[in-house]
Amino acid sequence: MRRYRIRPSKEMRPMSIGMSIEDVPGDALNEQSGGSDIQRRLEALRRLFDQRLITQEEYEEKRKEILREL
Repeated sequence: MRRYRIRPSKEMRPMSIGMSIEDVPGDALNEQSGGSDIQRRLEALRRLFDQRLITQEEYEEKRKEILREL
């Protein structure tokens, strides 16, 4: 069986190290994945953190900001 290597598209490439949450496009925190807007934003934020695109401090700060909207 032949294995194929999938190359990430330009949109899938990780952001450079040192970027802050302010550098993340606004739509990255508003992806459509079902549930409420706040839930979608929290899930998108968690994905950014899990992919190490934002720091823990940035994650916690933005999470608190989103939760204040409840």
